[in-house]
Amino acid sequence: MNRNRFLEARFSTTLSTTVAGNGAVTLIPPGGFYPFGTVVQLHGVPQGGSYFALWGNAGSGSSNPLNFNVTNANRTISALFASLGAGEFALTVIPNGFGKVVVNPQNNRYPASQSITLSAVPDAGQQFIDWSGDASGSNSPLIVLMNQSKSIIANFTRRPSLSVLGGLNGLNESGFRLTLTGEFGGHYQIDGSTNLVEWMELWVLTNTFGTTQFKDEAATNTPLRFYKAVAVP
Repeated sequence: MNRNRFLEARFSTTLSTTVAGNGAVTLIPPGGFYPFGTVVQLHGVPQGGSYFALWGNAGSGSSNPLNFNVTNANRTISALFASLGAGEFALTVIPNGFGKVVVNPQNNRYPASQSITLSAVPDAGQQFIDWSGDASGSNSPLIVLMNQSKSIIANFTRRPSLSVLGGLNGLNESGFRLTLTGEFGGHYQIDGSTNLVEWMELWVLTNTFGTTQFKDEAATNTPLRFYKAVAVP
């Protein structure tokens, strides 16, 4: 101990799923280890002739998707799928990137010829790109006519972001600490500049848990420092 220090312990766990009936479960962000406090979005994806009916075990309710807050270790969520009735169709909407979709009216099965409104809502600093799967174009809101079961993907940008928040961030005697937010398992190059014209590579980081903290020890020796994060293969 040669100076004051502030430490944070981060714990993570797995999240398992089981399926009953004809369907599958998609996790966003995808499976792996999740830090406690992570909100995982689970989508029940029915196969032909079926619809998502109910969450069970650690999950509950019939809302699809399910936003599950990871607060306990090694939880399991079950998804139940049931058969569609005559004249009924299922709609599955999955975001690809940083954003969400508001479905109105929200349901898991619809009568034939029902009109549904899909509104793409990008996260802060992101942008909606377009629809794919059983829809196309970039209009939002999008009107969907339920004349068959459909699976629609909303594509958003995946821009990383840097922030200075919380007790571990900001300038201290050992440097300047920031938090990178991006895709789970993504690789990012962190560049620095003192004039916003000339940039130099500082680090390449693997974003193991969705957010990663890093420290620029040289920041205490410069009057001004700017940072940017760029995704790399």
